[in-house]
Amino acid sequence: MLIVDDNRFFAECLAALINSERDLQVCGTAASSATLYEILNRCSPEGIVLDLMLGAESGLKVALDLRNKKIDTPVFFISALATPSPDMLKRIGRCSFWRKSGDDVEFLNLLRRTLTSEPDDADELSAKAPPGGAKSRAARHRARVAGALLPRSSGPRLD
Repeated sequence: MLIVDDNRFFAECLAALINSERDLQVCGTAASSATLYEILNRCSPEGIVLDLMLGAESGLKVALDLRNKKIDTPVFFISALATPSPDMLKRIGRCSFWRKSGDDVEFLNLLRRTLTSEPDDADELSAKAPPGGAKSRAARHRARVAGALLPRSSGPRLD
């Protein structure tokens, strides 16, 4: 796996998570498309984890450039703020999207599905990663326990 994210801390945390899995390994991290291409000259990653917002660069444009250069490596888009359109995911092919605030198990499962996808599977993969980054029940519970979410009812809190 190759991780491309301008947030070095997040890239390193993601690399540690991926490397903790027996079937996945990170071959490099990059903070820009220039570094991405340097690393691609040295290794052939199984997939590319690509931030949608790379500082002044667009991750979508980087992915389109990869496809124009006939690089068909699966792309796994990530972002804390932006959400790609399903049409763009379909245009790029062999890709999916995960919101950075999501659950790590959800991340790893979707990453594995993306790696084993066929070029025409973008519709199915994007359907499994709903826009808005739906959190898993466990992630919502952890956030609620940490006090990050308001209770769902409009009544008084009893805690």
